[in-house]
Amino acid sequence: MATLASQLSVGPTVFATYLHGRDTTRREHLLELQRDFGFRSFSAAIYRELAGWLLPLALSTDVGPVLVGAVIDELRERKVLAPALSTNRADGLGDASARCFACSLRITARSRASLANSHVAPD
Repeated sequence: MATLASQLSVGPTVFATYLHGRDTTRREHLLELQRDFGFRSFSAAIYRELAGWLLPLALSTDVGPVLVGAVIDELRERKVLAPALSTNRADGLGDASARCFACSLRITARSRASLANSHVAPD
Protein backbone atom coordinates (compact mmCIF):
# COMPACT_ATOMS: atom_id res chain seq x y z
CA MET A 1 0.00 0.00 0.00
CA ALA A 2 2.88 2.35 0.76
CA THR A 3 4.14 2.15 -2.84
CA LEU A 4 0.74 2.92 -4.32
CA ALA A 5 0.17 5.70 -1.80
CA SER A 6 3.50 7.30 -2.75
CA GLN A 7 2.63 7.04 -6.47
CA LEU A 8 -0.58 8.90 -5.70
CA SER A 9 1.27 11.40 -3.49
CA VAL A 10 -0.84 10.62 -0.44
CA GLY A 11 0.10 9.24 2.94
CA PRO A 12 -0.25 5.49 3.45
CA THR A 13 -2.80 6.01 6.22
CA VAL A 14 -4.98 8.19 3.96
CA PHE A 15 -4.92 5.51 1.27
CA ALA A 16 -5.64 2.76 3.83
CA THR A 17 -8.63 4.75 5.09
CA TYR A 18 -9.93 5.03 1.52
CA LEU A 19 -9.48 1.28 0.92
CA HIS A 20 -11.41 0.39 4.07
CA GLY A 21 -14.03 3.07 3.55
CA ARG A 22 -17.37 3.10 1.83
CA ASP A 23 -17.59 0.30 -0.76
CA THR A 24 -20.03 2.25 -2.93
CA THR A 25 -17.53 5.12 -3.27
CA ARG A 26 -14.81 2.74 -4.48
CA ARG A 27 -17.18 1.19 -7.03
CA GLU A 28 -18.22 4.65 -8.25
CA HIS A 29 -14.57 5.67 -8.62
CA LEU A 30 -13.80 2.46 -10.51
CA LEU A 31 -16.64 3.17 -12.94
CA GLU A 32 -15.37 6.73 -13.44
CA LEU A 33 -11.86 5.46 -14.18
CA GLN A 34 -13.20 2.87 -16.60
CA ARG A 35 -15.25 5.51 -18.41
CA ASP A 36 -12.46 8.09 -18.51
CA PHE A 37 -9.74 5.68 -19.70
CA GLY A 38 -11.81 3.30 -21.83
CA PHE A 39 -11.45 0.15 -19.72
CA ARG A 40 -14.10 -2.57 -19.60
CA SER A 41 -15.01 -5.04 -16.88
CA PHE A 42 -14.38 -8.74 -17.42
CA SER A 43 -17.58 -10.50 -18.52
CA ALA A 44 -18.85 -13.87 -19.65
CA ALA A 45 -18.73 -12.64 -23.28
CA ILE A 46 -15.10 -11.61 -22.93
CA TYR A 47 -14.35 -14.95 -21.27
CA ARG A 48 -15.76 -16.75 -24.34
CA GLU A 49 -13.85 -14.49 -26.74
CA LEU A 50 -10.60 -15.12 -24.90
CA ALA A 51 -11.15 -18.88 -24.86
CA GLY A 52 -11.40 -18.80 -28.66
CA TRP A 53 -8.46 -16.43 -28.97
CA LEU A 54 -6.33 -18.68 -26.73
CA LEU A 55 -7.00 -21.89 -28.67
CA PRO A 56 -4.12 -21.63 -31.18
CA LEU A 57 -1.60 -20.99 -28.42
CA ALA A 58 -3.10 -23.72 -26.23
CA LEU A 59 -2.64 -26.14 -29.12
CA SER A 60 1.06 -25.34 -29.23
CA THR A 61 1.96 -25.41 -25.52
CA ASP A 62 0.76 -26.85 -22.24
CA VAL A 63 2.87 -24.50 -20.11
CA GLY A 64 0.27 -22.93 -17.83
CA PRO A 65 2.17 -19.72 -16.99
CA VAL A 66 2.70 -19.03 -20.71
CA LEU A 67 -1.02 -19.37 -21.36
CA VAL A 68 -2.03 -17.27 -18.38
CA GLY A 69 0.57 -14.62 -19.28
CA ALA A 70 -0.80 -14.48 -22.81
CA VAL A 71 -4.34 -13.99 -21.49
CA ILE A 72 -3.22 -11.22 -19.13
CA ASP A 73 -1.36 -9.48 -21.98
CA GLU A 74 -4.44 -9.77 -24.21
CA LEU A 75 -6.64 -8.34 -21.46
CA ARG A 76 -4.30 -5.33 -21.30
CA GLU A 77 -4.37 -4.97 -25.09
CA ARG A 78 -8.18 -5.05 -25.10
CA LYS A 79 -8.32 -2.69 -22.09
CA VAL A 80 -10.25 -5.23 -20.02
CA LEU A 81 -9.81 -5.24 -16.26
CA ALA A 82 -8.50 -8.61 -15.11
CA PRO A 83 -10.69 -10.04 -12.37
CA ALA A 84 -9.13 -10.70 -8.99
CA LEU A 85 -8.31 -14.33 -8.29
CA SER A 86 -10.68 -14.16 -5.33
CA THR A 87 -13.60 -12.98 -7.47
CA ASN A 88 -16.73 -15.00 -6.85
CA ARG A 89 -19.54 -13.35 -8.73
CA ALA A 90 -23.21 -14.09 -8.99
CA ASP A 91 -23.02 -13.96 -12.81
CA GLY A 92 -21.45 -17.41 -12.86
CA LEU A 93 -17.92 -16.32 -13.73
CA GLY A 94 -16.66 -17.34 -10.32
CA ASP A 95 -12.89 -17.26 -10.17
CA ALA A 96 -12.57 -16.00 -13.73
CA SER A 97 -8.77 -15.90 -13.91
CA ALA A 98 -8.50 -19.44 -12.63
CA ARG A 99 -11.26 -20.52 -15.02
CA CYS A 100 -9.34 -19.05 -17.99
CA PHE A 101 -6.31 -21.00 -16.84
CA ALA A 102 -8.33 -24.20 -16.39
CA CYS A 103 -9.97 -23.69 -19.79
CA SER A 104 -6.58 -23.36 -21.45
CA LEU A 105 -5.46 -26.61 -19.86
CA ARG A 106 -8.64 -28.43 -20.95
CA ILE A 107 -8.22 -27.18 -24.50
CA THR A 108 -4.64 -28.41 -24.54
CA ALA A 109 -5.51 -31.84 -23.15
CA ARG A 110 -8.43 -32.30 -25.58
CA SER A 111 -6.35 -31.13 -28.53
CA ARG A 112 -3.51 -33.47 -27.71
CA ALA A 113 -5.87 -36.41 -27.36
CA SER A 114 -7.55 -35.52 -30.65
CA LEU A 115 -4.22 -35.17 -32.44
CA ALA A 116 -2.90 -38.40 -30.96
CA ASN A 117 -6.02 -40.28 -32.05
CA SER A 118 -6.00 -38.82 -35.57
CA HIS A 119 -2.31 -39.38 -36.29
CA VAL A 120 -1.65 -42.22 -38.69
CA ALA A 121 1.79 -43.76 -38.37
CA PRO A 122 3.66 -44.28 -41.64
CA ASP A 123 4.02 -47.88 -42.90
